[in-house]
Amino acid sequence: MYIFANGVCFDFYRLTGSIPSQIGNLSRLKLLVLSNNELNKKTLFLLSGIIPTQIGNLVNLTHLILDHNQLSGTIPKTIENLHTLQYLVLNHNKLSGELPALHKLPPLTIAAVNDNMLSGTIPFNGSFNWDNLKILSMENNMFSGKLPKLPNQMNTTSIFTFHMNQFSDHNLREWLIFVCLFFFFF
Repeated sequence: MYIFANGVCFDFYRLTGSIPSQIGNLSRLKLLVLSNNELNKKTLFLLSGIIPTQIGNLVNLTHLILDHNQLSGTIPKTIENLHTLQYLVLNHNKLSGELPALHKLPPLTIAAVNDNMLSGTIPFNGSFNWDNLKILSMENNMFSGKLPKLPNQMNTTSIFTFHMNQFSDHNLREWLIFVCLFFFFF
């Protein structure tokens, strides 16, 4: 466990129970890491329940890392209020429903929501600044429909994972060509 002036890190700490709604009262919090609380060799340790909507009150948050737990329910739409969020890491949980509008998080550098039960389309619109995004990991969910249209230029995005979903449009070919060209030239 690490507690900083503006952050809390409980990584591999064997937390049980749920995230309290009072978390939203920590308005100065910049870093929230509650990850890797799934299993110990003989005893089951789980951080479970929902992500409280009050998480959207943490307007100074830059890192929201809640991976490898047993969190369920939907990702609160209030995450769209976190305009300083750079890391959104919610992979390896049991989250369902649709993603919030990720284009409302301009500094987003890492979006990892793989290995959940998320559905719907990937919510990026034409105004998203792809230059900040380094990792977009969305595999092993139930996303469908169209992939976001690629912008004319992306300078730094380097890892995309979309496999094991239900996409059904021609933009997938465009993404594959970009990824192949990116790795060939860089």
